[in-house]
Amino acid sequence: MKDHAVVMIKADVTDGDEPAIPLLNQLNPAGAIPLTAIYAPNRKDPVLLTGIYSKAELQRAVEEATKPPEVARG
Repeated sequence: MKDHAVVMIKADVTDGDEPAIPLLNQLNPAGAIPLTAIYAPNRKDPVLLTGIYSKAELQRAVEEATKPPEVARG
Protein backbone atom coordinates (compact mmCIF):
# COMPACT_ATOMS: atom_id res chain seq x y z
CA MET A 1 0.00 0.00 0.00
CA LYS A 2 2.90 2.36 0.68
CA ASP A 3 3.91 2.19 -3.00
CA HIS A 4 0.59 3.84 -3.89
CA ALA A 5 0.48 6.38 -1.02
CA VAL A 6 -2.78 4.89 0.27
CA VAL A 7 -4.54 6.63 3.15
CA MET A 8 -6.97 4.36 4.96
CA ILE A 9 -10.08 5.69 6.69
CA LYS A 10 -12.49 3.43 8.56
CA ALA A 11 -16.14 4.33 9.06
CA ASP A 12 -17.99 2.23 11.63
CA VAL A 13 -21.75 2.26 11.02
CA THR A 14 -22.68 -0.08 13.86
CA ASP A 15 -25.17 2.27 15.52
CA GLY A 16 -26.92 3.14 12.24
CA ASP A 17 -26.92 6.92 12.69
CA GLU A 18 -23.35 7.68 11.66
CA PRO A 19 -22.49 10.34 9.04
CA ALA A 20 -21.11 7.60 6.75
CA ILE A 21 -24.55 6.01 6.20
CA PRO A 22 -25.58 8.24 3.24
CA LEU A 23 -22.28 7.54 1.46
CA LEU A 24 -22.61 3.80 2.12
CA ASN A 25 -26.11 3.87 0.64
CA GLN A 26 -24.90 5.83 -2.38
CA LEU A 27 -21.96 3.50 -3.09
CA ASN A 28 -23.81 0.28 -2.35
CA PRO A 29 -27.61 0.66 -2.31
CA ALA A 30 -27.97 -2.89 -0.98
CA GLY A 31 -26.18 -1.59 2.12
CA ALA A 32 -23.93 -4.63 2.33
CA ILE A 33 -20.95 -4.33 4.61
CA PRO A 34 -18.05 -4.56 4.71
CA LEU A 35 -17.52 -2.20 1.80
CA THR A 36 -14.15 -0.86 0.72
CA ALA A 37 -14.07 2.15 -1.59
CA ILE A 38 -10.75 3.04 -3.20
CA TYR A 39 -10.63 6.62 -4.43
CA ALA A 40 -7.88 7.78 -6.74
CA PRO A 41 -7.19 11.26 -8.11
CA ASN A 42 -7.32 10.02 -11.70
CA ARG A 43 -10.75 8.35 -11.42
CA LYS A 44 -14.24 9.79 -11.29
CA ASP A 45 -15.68 6.85 -9.33
CA PRO A 46 -14.11 4.67 -6.66
CA VAL A 47 -13.14 1.03 -7.16
CA LEU A 48 -15.37 -0.98 -4.81
CA LEU A 49 -14.75 -4.22 -2.95
CA THR A 50 -17.70 -5.74 -1.14
CA GLY A 51 -17.74 -8.54 1.37
CA ILE A 52 -14.68 -10.41 2.54
CA TYR A 53 -11.67 -10.28 0.23
CA SER A 54 -8.06 -11.41 0.23
CA LYS A 55 -4.91 -9.30 0.41
CA ALA A 56 -4.30 -10.14 -3.25
CA GLU A 57 -7.76 -8.88 -4.25
CA LEU A 58 -7.18 -5.65 -2.33
CA GLN A 59 -3.79 -5.17 -3.98
CA ARG A 60 -5.31 -5.72 -7.44
CA ALA A 61 -8.07 -3.20 -6.68
CA VAL A 62 -5.53 -0.59 -5.53
CA GLU A 63 -3.45 -1.19 -8.65
CA GLU A 64 -6.58 -0.82 -10.81
CA ALA A 65 -7.54 2.41 -9.04
CA THR A 66 -4.09 3.91 -9.50
CA LYS A 67 -3.65 3.05 -13.18
CA PRO A 68 -3.26 6.10 -15.39
CA PRO A 69 -6.44 6.89 -17.31
CA GLU A 70 -6.66 5.38 -20.77
CA VAL A 71 -6.22 7.77 -23.64
CA ALA A 72 -9.25 7.89 -25.91
CA ARG A 73 -8.45 6.90 -29.45
CA GLY A 74 -10.26 8.55 -32.31
